[in-house]
Amino acid sequence: MHTRSLFLLVAATIAVASPVEEASAEATEASAASFCRNPEVRREWRTFSSTEKAAYIAAVNCLARKPHTTALKPTYPRSNIPSVTAHSSYYDDMTYVHMDLTDQIHYTGLFLPWHRWFVNAHVQQLKAQCGYKGVMPYWVQTLLLDLVDLEIHCKTTKLLQEVSQT
Repeated sequence: MHTRSLFLLVAATIAVASPVEEASAEATEASAASFCRNPEVRREWRTFSSTEKAAYIAAVNCLARKPHTTALKPTYPRSNIPSVTAHSSYYDDMTYVHMDLTDQIHYTGLFLPWHRWFVNAHVQQLKAQCGYKGVMPYWVQTLLLDLVDLEIHCKTTKLLQEVSQT
């Protein structure tokens, strides 16, 4: 089972990262003149306005209300995590994919590229399935070392309470 999971992971990575052969010659010619015209720039969570935070939280909650999809299947059944069920949500499915592949991703050279791909896949699902218009936030964890900044904690707690009531 472990070999099958690793094979699927490598195959998926190659499929995502490999250029299409027919288009590769055109891509090579165009690459010198090409550039990303509209890159999405992620922002630190605390730079989001209250409206932007609420929109992100609403999109995550929306994904949590979307039904489970049979397209995402566990490849490496694990006894230490709960099983995907018919009652699972799409958000649960994505979380499960991450947990399912922990051993194959977290302890390898694929850690960074896989997580970059996964975070992008997550925000694309927020946009496609829930109409999210913003960017994926990130957290500067070193700013949380003191966790004494009650103003940030209280504002976020208040926002979460307001969003959960809607």
